[in-house]
Formats: sequence, structure tokens, C-alpha cells
Amino acid sequence: MSSPFSNPSAWDRLVLQGPGGKVVLEAPQVSARGEVQEQTVPGQTTTILAYAPREVVVEARVWREDQWREVKRLLDLWRPKGQNPKPAPLTAVHPQLELLKLERVYLWSVELQPYTANEGYRLRLTLREWWPQKVEKPKSAQAIEGSGGVVGQGTPLNFDIAIGGGQ
Repeated sequence: MSSPFSNPSAWDRLVLQGPGGKVVLEAPQVSARGEVQEQTVPGQTTTILAYAPREVVVEARVWREDQWREVKRLLDLWRPKGQNPKPAPLTAVHPQLELLKLERVYLWSVELQPYTANEGYRLRLTLREWWPQKVEKPKSAQAIEGSGGVVGQGTPLNFDIAIGGGQ
């Protein structure tokens, strides 16, 4: 991980990369928070502690035309073109995220504040940690042994008796 003292320029940019491309944001303010989740097993007094997916807020100011191009590319990264775009996990590179051992994230929300002469455009991103869920495969179907069968096999059916017609 880059030290902010020996390599301060590494701390002055955030790189996001995914299926829609790569975006570099200059001079971001990165803040992250994490929590521990407490889960109880139904019907038992057992408590399980686990980590919750972390959330990162990134704020940046947009002053120049080249920065605006990066914002437009960021929006393409967030909502890729196509018939049915779906959110995809991105790789996020910033020393503060590396310090927290956070690499894969979803770009959860994008806010762009109106332009002001003092601050330019303020961009705020919310990133959430990509947290793969364990998916259990359904059990394969098994044939049940018994005396059942297909109509026409086994016990003959007499429809006249069944509907009360013949005796």
C-alpha cells in the first residue's frame, strides 16, 4: 500500500474499473464505515456475529472539461448501454480502500450537485462492498418407489361406475 508520505499522488485519485470501462477521479475524499451484524438462530439462544458489507462515500469536485469527461464515463460505467443493463461489481483502487482491504464494490448511487462558482460541480458517490451470497444448489430430484403408475397400467378404471352410470 502506498504511504501518504512517500507517495501522496496515489492518495489523490480513485480508480474504478468494470465491464463498462475505467474511470479515474482526481482529489477524492474517501470515507468508509463498516459494522458488525448480529444474527440469532430461530428457536435458539445462539448469536452469530458477522461483518456487514461496508459502505464508502466518495466526494470529488469537478472544475475542468477533462474531469467532466470522466464524470460522463462514470455514468456509462454505472449504467452501461444495452437492452437490459444490470449493476456489476467494480474494482476500486485507492490506498484508503486498500488499507481497509476493500476492493470490489457496487456503484450504488451517484449524485451531482448543481454548479456553483466557489465549488464547481460536487460529485458524491456511494459504493457498497460486493458481498457474494452463498447460493445452495437445489437437491436433485429422486424417484419415489411405490405402487403408482400411469393410467392404463396397474388397476383398471371403470368410468361408468365412477360417475354412477352403470353398475
